[in-house]
Amino acid sequence: MSKLKKQQGSYILKNKEKLLNKKRKIKFIKRGIFLFIVLTSVLVTLCLNLSYFNIASITVKGNENLTKEEIIERSNIKVGENIFTVKTNKAISSVKENPYVITSHVKRKFPNEIIVTVKERKAAFYSKLNEEFYIIDNEGIILDKKKTIENPNLVRLEGINLSNPTLGSEIPMENKKKLKDINTLSDIIYDYNSKDENVKITMIELNNFLDIKIHCNNNVYIKIGTDDDIPEKLAKAFSILKDKQLKNMKGYIDVSFDGNPVIYKQD
Repeated sequence: MSKLKKQQGSYILKNKEKLLNKKRKIKFIKRGIFLFIVLTSVLVTLCLNLSYFNIASITVKGNENLTKEEIIERSNIKVGENIFTVKTNKAISSVKENPYVITSHVKRKFPNEIIVTVKERKAAFYSKLNEEFYIIDNEGIILDKKKTIENPNLVRLEGINLSNPTLGSEIPMENKKKLKDINTLSDIIYDYNSKDENVKITMIELNNFLDIKIHCNNNVYIKIGTDDDIPEKLAKAFSILKDKQLKNMKGYIDVSFDGNPVIYKQD
């Protein structure tokens, strides 16, 4: 036993300097950790209380249908709020609850600005139920309900089921392929109406998907027939609509069959 104690004592004497350095190092690390915690606490307190980090402006990007004010209100972020206390994930979820919004992103721009970026659905159609108008996007999603139609570029959809409309939901369709048809029609008609053409598309009749009709603003409508080859059929019809000789024509253009289109004029 005494021999073991002598060995331990001998080890301590030989390694005294090394052991002292180790103790100093541990003490230094503990002090460093304590100092780091204190400084971090002070920094966090300053950040949360200095007016320098209070939100001075909220920028909204990507919105076309919704106003800046609507998006800011939905986000629950307020000017004057501390930028570090903003719950970005909650704000993103709240903004996405609006049927118009596909995606949203909230970013802090230090020291005092918040940037909200959204990607919106494209309002393409409207349909009337009783005395109210329902705004519909190119994928058949019901976006909004209004008393009046303020956007003259929206095309009226007739013949769809709106017996129980729910904002943010698809138009009730037994056959999902019909929603794809609506999307196809939307893209083609949007491109056509965006051009500087005198004749514009104003309404689509979908009462019978075997006899689809598209109405223009000049007393002419287009008989598409079935949903086969919609792009090709409309390309033929639009080419005819550009003919200046048919400028004041009343009647319809039949492209529902293979072969050359037939023009029916009414007196």
